[in-house]
Amino acid sequence: MGTTTLIWDHHRVALWRAGRQGCVVLAEGVASSADAVVDFLELHADALSITRLRIYVDLPALDHYLERIPQIGLKLQKQLLEQRNQKQYGNESRAWSATPMHLEGERTHQFHFVSSLPQESVVPVARWALTAGVYFEGIYSLPHALSLLPTGEPHEGGERIQYTALGTAGYLIARNSGGRMLFFSRLEGTVRDHAQLEQSARRLALFTEQEFGVAPLLSEDQNFAGGRDEASIVTELCRSKLQPSLNLVPKSEQARQLRLRLRHRAFVLCIAAACAAVLFVLPLVEEKQNLEVEVGALNTDLQSQTLLINRAQQTIEQNKAYRNVIEFSRDRETFEKDDPVPVPVLLMMKSLVQALPDLVELDAFSCEIDSTGPVALIEMNGRPLSPDSDLVEIIDAFRSAVRVQGWEIEGFQSEFKSTNTGGSRFAQRGGLRQFTVSFKVNANNKWRSL
Repeated sequence: MGTTTLIWDHHRVALWRAGRQGCVVLAEGVASSADAVVDFLELHADALSITRLRIYVDLPALDHYLERIPQIGLKLQKQLLEQRNQKQYGNESRAWSATPMHLEGERTHQFHFVSSLPQESVVPVARWALTAGVYFEGIYSLPHALSLLPTGEPHEGGERIQYTALGTAGYLIARNSGGRMLFFSRLEGTVRDHAQLEQSARRLALFTEQEFGVAPLLSEDQNFAGGRDEASIVTELCRSKLQPSLNLVPKSEQARQLRLRLRHRAFVLCIAAACAAVLFVLPLVEEKQNLEVEVGALNTDLQSQTLLINRAQQTIEQNKAYRNVIEFSRDRETFEKDDPVPVPVLLMMKSLVQALPDLVELDAFSCEIDSTGPVALIEMNGRPLSPDSDLVEIIDAFRSAVRVQGWEIEGFQSEFKSTNTGGSRFAQRGGLRQFTVSFKVNANNKWRSL
């Protein structure tokens, strides 16, 4: 994120952009109030996108002074500074900042450098930055910021006064032997008369002598008429890291900026978390879908296997009637078509005889197998064991029992013979004394495959 610096010096505003090669001027204009500065910023809002904005001001209403604070707690020091600021300016709403000067030799008291500016020169710009979505670093005193720039090694001559020119103004900065700022003064316009510069330096030295007991001398190792290049000074201002206590924006506006930044960062984090969650969930969703497809395929296979099992069970039930035939016929092959097949005949006879009720006895059993059909011609002769037996009902029960055993029969015929020709009631009882049953047994597909 780039850093954009706005310098508001009395009636002149200049917008600078820091780059790798230094600072360049993006725009210049004239503004005498905070509203005019806001209009200038809105006019060049495109240049402030995705950037940090820092504002340095040097206005006639900007005031600097020193406060001597006893060595007490930080909270008590802040309360004392607020009381003195209110006592000095009354009920005027002003934005101010105070920073310890850390001067050597001060033990019982501590100097604080105070910068003060009316809030109507600060709040409109801060609120515009809040609504525009610009990362606003704050508003700082331009002379104070220049005095805090590094000066290199301590000066061998002790206390000194340095001259710095920036824009249409010049600044005299008094420093102690350690290089720390004591105070400064502003000169209108670029100074070209060395005598005028010395006169202003003497007034600044008189002030520092009264406050700190030191009288710095004007440095003679610089070209005071020309000064340093303005772009190099602005570059140092852009790269400098100022303390938050130097910010002239009121704490309430700073809190709003902080909350806005936190919301923006939280929003970005939420988006990143949502994207990460989507990237994490998508493979899981895809895997779930693949598993569902696999489960569906397995269910289909299971259903087909279940169908095959059911069919196999049905086949087993159908083949139970032929199990004995299969066992007896195994490893027994007929080599000629007309050769007898004794074992199937015996099994068929056994099965059919078992289907006869116990009330009859079998006199003859005839079975002829036609292999071209293939059918078996069955003929059975028998008689009842008791004259009270109903032979017709017995033969019907036999027919049903044969079908229940799984034999496919057709052409079922039955004949009855009576041996008693008497006409009495006792003679008619048990009149049907013999029966002859003939039928065909067909071999189904399962039997033929065996």
